[in-house]
Amino acid sequence: QLVAAEEHQMLPVNGEITTVAHRNIGGLTITVHGVTEAGTTTLLAEGFATALALGAPAAVPGVQNPQPVAEEGPGYAPLSDPIEVEEVRWDPASGESVEDRLRAIVSESMGYDVDDLPRELPLIDLGLDSLMGMRIKNRVENDFQIPPLQVQALRDASVADVVRIVEEAVAAKQGNGTPLIEPVMSVDAVEEAETDVREGTELPDLPEKKEGVGVAPRDAAERMVFGTWATITGKAPAGVTSTLPEITEDVAKQIAERLSDRVGVEIDPAVVTDAATLEPLANVVRDVLETEVEGNIRVLRARPEGSTKPSVFMFHPAGGSSVVFLPLARRLPEDIPVYGVERLEGTLEERAAAYIDEIREYSDGRPVVLGGWSFGGALAYEVASQLKDTDVEVAYIALLDTVQPSEPIPDTMEETKARWERYSEFAKRTYGLDFPVPFELLETAGEEAMLGMLEQFLATTDASEHGLAAGVLEHQRASFVDNRILDKLDFARWAEVQLPVLLFRAEGMHEGAIELEPRYAHIDPDGGWSAIVDDLDIVQLKGDHLAVPDEPAIGVIGAHMAKRIDELE
Repeated sequence: QLVAAEEHQMLPVNGEITTVAHRNIGGLTITVHGVTEAGTTTLLAEGFATALALGAPAAVPGVQNPQPVAEEGPGYAPLSDPIEVEEVRWDPASGESVEDRLRAIVSESMGYDVDDLPRELPLIDLGLDSLMGMRIKNRVENDFQIPPLQVQALRDASVADVVRIVEEAVAAKQGNGTPLIEPVMSVDAVEEAETDVREGTELPDLPEKKEGVGVAPRDAAERMVFGTWATITGKAPAGVTSTLPEITEDVAKQIAERLSDRVGVEIDPAVVTDAATLEPLANVVRDVLETEVEGNIRVLRARPEGSTKPSVFMFHPAGGSSVVFLPLARRLPEDIPVYGVERLEGTLEERAAAYIDEIREYSDGRPVVLGGWSFGGALAYEVASQLKDTDVEVAYIALLDTVQPSEPIPDTMEETKARWERYSEFAKRTYGLDFPVPFELLETAGEEAMLGMLEQFLATTDASEHGLAAGVLEHQRASFVDNRILDKLDFARWAEVQLPVLLFRAEGMHEGAIELEPRYAHIDPDGGWSAIVDDLDIVQLKGDHLAVPDEPAIGVIGAHMAKRIDELE
């Protein structure tokens, strides 16, 4: 039982951490320390856990205690009965090799096509970030049912390295090899390590880190070009905006042929030879890839011939793309058509209105299911509201952790200033963007003017100073805009929308969201929906908000959505 825990500082964006567990008569004291490049340590968090039956732990000032799940009162709604979900795990008898399964996991988590994923290059050189690393770690442990892997080991490894690690772990599990996981430290070793940390002594020299990319690939086009270049030349470029080394005409021809095969459009080898960076090549590929989206709708699975099932429309998350719902499409039965709804600018009402005609067209005269992850759930609800009393029938709404904090976010100038200060600090620390908040403009012209200024700032900032291209900056701007719409929503606006709602709840919000809006640390079990929804089914998922669109959570989501569709018939 975790008795108490306290976070002294946020986890660093990068670098090393050391976790020390000290056994005592009452249980375990656990401390988490950040390790600088110089080897010094900083206490980030600490906690105490015990196996003793203590009953309800007493509140400790300044310490966050685990909160029990509410069983009555505001914010409570009963959980939906669990249903059996077929587990997506690797089967050695399936004929699929460890490498094939692993390449599929890594490529999907990092956004690469399997054919574009170089085998011998470090994942960090291919653009691996901390979120991708956690997604790969979780998927590998789930699919292969092996002991926990270290994210740092994945970060510095190539695909070939990870294949070896997993193959050895699988062999050990089957009794055919030596376990890869290091044994737990002895109590004496733990005490010695903790003493060193408490006294502030320098830890032994850390292994030298591999040099990462300058600007990592950020979208499907850049990943395809980056992976193709690395695979054929045998060396990853420093980054997509970095100057490319000279190559021979033969190598340029091979790159052009591979890209031509991948996108189905002839690419002249001269375009490869003349490219000073990967960006012009990515632009050519991007023009082709973007034709996959017709209008505002991405076809994840077209309606199969003879299908009479409702169409499922999944709306994009904040600042993102509906391509994130590909795993859900795989989890839904093959006779259910699945469409992704892409991002537009404008108010919530304006965006929803722009989607109506295409949703009507793709519905084929049958009922529709509207859903979305996070901000996408709000879009789904607004579209359902605008479809009320039309010829398009909405069967139900699926909300993938679309929630609001227990404590409403105040709509005051003081709170607005604090929010922009947090965003400015986040941008500086995470992206090296120095964006001083003009409080006078905020006071006189309001937040809309600030958003316009932010857009102009991101469009004119010197990329050479921070290594970020327009696509990355645009994603940050769009995410901020969408999340502000969600934060300011009053769910009561949809009180007249009387539809069944499936709410899939994560165990908690991720740290990045809590950093930008601390009130998301506390969310009612119903996410704020029971006040307006009579037919509300809540499905509890494992993992935080960012784990929702991946296995194993997405398997649970797919099973419940399919069950509800079957019940419609």
